[in-house]
Amino acid sequence: HVRVEGLPAPDIWLPASADADHRNGLLASALETAALRTEMRGMQAGLCPATPVVQSSDGRPPDLDALNRLMSGLSSGFDLDRLLEAFTDAVSQFSQCAGYTLLWEAEDGCLRVSRHRGLRAEIVEGGRLSPTDALPMWYRRNRRVLSLAELADWSDQRLAVRVCRELEVFGGQIALPLMVRGRLAGVLMLGEKALGESYSRDELETLFSVTNHVALAAQGVELHTELSRSKAQMESIVESMGAGLITLGIDERIAVCNPYAAEVLGLSRSEVESADLRALPSPLGDMLYAALRSEADGLTSGEVEIRGGQSALRVSTTRVCDESGQTLGSVLMLDDVTAERELLRERSRRERLDVLTRIVGRIAHEVKNPLTAVKTYAELMTGRREDAQLARFWSETVLPEIDRLDHMLKNLLRMVEQPEPHVEPARIEDLVAGALDVLPMAEEVKRQAFDLQFAKDLPPVLVDPTPTRDAISYLLGYLAGSRPHPVHVEVLASDPEDSGVMVRMSRRTRENGKFDPETVFDPLTAMQSLESDLGPVISQKIITNQQGQVDAWHEEGRMMMSVTLPRSEAQVAPRQEVY
Repeated sequence: HVRVEGLPAPDIWLPASADADHRNGLLASALETAALRTEMRGMQAGLCPATPVVQSSDGRPPDLDALNRLMSGLSSGFDLDRLLEAFTDAVSQFSQCAGYTLLWEAEDGCLRVSRHRGLRAEIVEGGRLSPTDALPMWYRRNRRVLSLAELADWSDQRLAVRVCRELEVFGGQIALPLMVRGRLAGVLMLGEKALGESYSRDELETLFSVTNHVALAAQGVELHTELSRSKAQMESIVESMGAGLITLGIDERIAVCNPYAAEVLGLSRSEVESADLRALPSPLGDMLYAALRSEADGLTSGEVEIRGGQSALRVSTTRVCDESGQTLGSVLMLDDVTAERELLRERSRRERLDVLTRIVGRIAHEVKNPLTAVKTYAELMTGRREDAQLARFWSETVLPEIDRLDHMLKNLLRMVEQPEPHVEPARIEDLVAGALDVLPMAEEVKRQAFDLQFAKDLPPVLVDPTPTRDAISYLLGYLAGSRPHPVHVEVLASDPEDSGVMVRMSRRTRENGKFDPETVFDPLTAMQSLESDLGPVISQKIITNQQGQVDAWHEEGRMMMSVTLPRSEAQVAPRQEVY
């Protein structure tokens, strides 16, 4: 006995009440069916595998090709357009949808059409979802796949109707969110399948997983873009900042040297960046290294000099650490304070000069009147005949010293007191001739010591004649010296743009000696030495007080000086006397 439910389902039942003819007919039909099945199996075994109408070059299903392209898009670096293109291509081929729409956030915060298939042109052009629309607001609270079919079961039918309208506008049956850093950066809407089938649960899970991976890749692109923008902004700030910046990496190589620092140090950025500390002038490299190896995080500041004291820098250094306290490198900030220090030095010098000028002026005034009486007495003593030896002493010793002291006091007073000039047109030839006349030299010596050359058609100058004559005389006497050397004097008109007339004086010398162009016009230097000549200082004050200019320099073994005087538009008589 065998239980019926334990047997395979039969193809034919033989009733027990059937007669022999009926049973024979049923058995013959069963044998014929079995023979047909055996023949069908043989035919199927002999057939070749079916070939699809469209297939990939390597025989793989099309959806795998699309997913491979998507993986290429995910690993393509930081190109968002390529990523989204690969994403929509892969999803459309994998899902076999008839149409799709990818909405991506725009600069105004709205979601606009980025990629699509089968969407009307007016929707592509003007379609958008603002942050206050139903679908974006729903995705603020949800992170899942949304289907059009489920909207009928929502309890909030008003919201369901609004979401339904938005899905229908963009032809979406399925909506997949792309969340980037917690916000809705995009929505992919898939239309119906090409063959009218429904999306399976496995397909939706795969699509949702792929969407999350793409959103993560888009987040990486966004972070990279922000980092690049911040880096470019930082580089712009570093390059345009008005202070020098030099950074040292943990590998003890210079990472950054901004243009200001390179200019101050007299180096090019290519010479410094990526080089070791030897590329920096001492002691900047030592200071950067000390900050790198320091255990303290404080700021170290100070002033240093480079190039043998020619440049002064205000320097600050500090160590740079990460959040865990690990050293990342060191930073050096520098400012060129050479001009500032020079300004302070000049201000101090000017203050000392003002004090000294007031003191000298008071002393000169206090001494001059008694000195006049002493000089008168000395002149009287030189005329005493009863004591010839005493008279000779007063004449040859005392009186010359009194004259020298009187001359020095006059020069001191003239240096510290400059009256307001009364300018008028004058001929430069007359001024130079008058300057030679008042020089305390014999006429024969003057003719031998000075070589005068005047250019033709010299314009008149606008000066105060007597002080200007004295100023030129001081300079001529300074160049000639106590033992007169030949002095070449050349008078010429400057370029028309300069609007001046120049008197150029020079004397050949084997060595520069005490002639220092940097200090020859310095009052402090002149008054600090008893042997110094105050003439150039007085000359400069007189000339500059009349809008002129005095210069001194060395040129090919010659001591050079020049006086530039402003031109006058008025004409002057050819033989004007100057006294």
